Amino acid sequence: MNFLAAEPVATAEGTEIEMLGQGVVLQTDTRVLPRNLIVGIRPEHFELGEGVVAVTVKPEMIESLGSERYIYFEMADQEGNGSQRVLANSQADDEDIQRSLVASVPHTGALTEADVLSLSFDPRNPYLFDADTGQAVG
Repeated sequence: MNFLAAEPVATAEGTEIEMLGQGVVLQTDTRVLPRNLIVGIRPEHFELGEGVVAVTVKPEMIESLGSERYIYFEMADQEGNGSQRVLANSQADDEDIQRSLVASVPHTGALTEADVLSLSFDPRNPYLFDADTGQAVG
């Protein structure tokens, strides 16, 4: 699972967090959310192409596993800096922070590390964890 650090922010639409550089209004009961969150995104919840939350990436590596491919990519802002902290696991210390994410997509068509890809996912049911305790919330 991909783990992203996030801070909930109250807006007129509800509680919003940043996911892959985009503001996403949470559909969960936000009264129980801690100040510092970890958001989990399963690799298989990514899809090739545009969607609710979409990001353009240049793969670092593409791993073919028979009927599926793992696409490893780094999140960066326009200046090339990491735009969101990506955690190795829910108990990660600062030295364990990594920027690579992984998406699992069907093995259809030709993909290479030279391609620029659009990946997306539907954020309606994110996996939310308390960053201090590692416990699931929401």
